[in-house]
Amino acid sequence: MFNPILCLDDKVEKLFSKVVRKARLKKGAEKYHIGLGANVASMFLCLSGSDIFGRFWPFEFFTRTLASYSDYGYNLFGFLGIIKDEESKTSTFGNIVKKIWQSRNEAYRLPLLIGGLGLVGKFGCDVFEYLTKGKPITPMDYDFLKYGGGLLLQASSMYLKTGNSEE
Repeated sequence: MFNPILCLDDKVEKLFSKVVRKARLKKGAEKYHIGLGANVASMFLCLSGSDIFGRFWPFEFFTRTLASYSDYGYNLFGFLGIIKDEESKTSTFGNIVKKIWQSRNEAYRLPLLIGGLGLVGKFGCDVFEYLTKGKPITPMDYDFLKYGGGLLLQASSMYLKTGNSEE
């Protein structure tokens, strides 16, 4: 049942692996620095674009925070050197936390990517209608772009850390 979804996730992961290799990101610190920057930018974009949820905003904020806190922590711990990229046989705190955060990221990254693409695509459709039919672009349309961009940054941060730089 989930094979097509897992296949799509694998393809996106391979694409990010190519990006990591082309950018020559070393395993470790560089990925976490970029991931942490993407997390901060994502937080501000999502907060500034959250008007699309109207009165449901507290629920949206809670669910997005629940979905992304593991990636914030993962990047912060990697940035501070608590998590190492090398596989270790010992069960240290960093290794246990890394495995938990990796599994959460693998569950959330594809839905965030698809949601972000959908919202940015909606903004693209609105721009197309403006250009072809003269329909005005509303502030809500810009919120779709901001929130979608935030979701894309969050998903990119999650995929970036799984990108293999040595393949």
